[in-house]
Amino acid sequence: MQTDSRLCKYAKSLKTLQQDIYTLLVSIKRNEDWPSLAQEFRKNGEDAAWIDVTIGCTFDDAGEISWNYQTGDNSFTGGAYGHPEWFTTTVCSRSNCRQLTADLISEVENRICELA
Repeated sequence: MQTDSRLCKYAKSLKTLQQDIYTLLVSIKRNEDWPSLAQEFRKNGEDAAWIDVTIGCTFDDAGEISWNYQTGDNSFTGGAYGHPEWFTTTVCSRSNCRQLTADLISEVENRICELA
């Protein structure tokens, strides 16, 4: 029961996070030069091009979620690094951004429940 109340506490923030992540993923997908990226990946023996996206989140006691993101392997300098909870996905030219967003939000919800 505590798990349900914790999710309810974050309901508004989760909805906003979902909208923000979807917008982010669509932007990444639309703005990438996929043909050039694919050419680079082929040079390295890969069949398809992709971009790793990491979402970093902080869940506060008031039910707010702060977040940032990074693409690729930014190690210690990316926007997600300052947050204790990380969630990752992979975007490619044919990605369904709604499904990727739903998967990420499910991971976030599961983590919120684990922390309860």
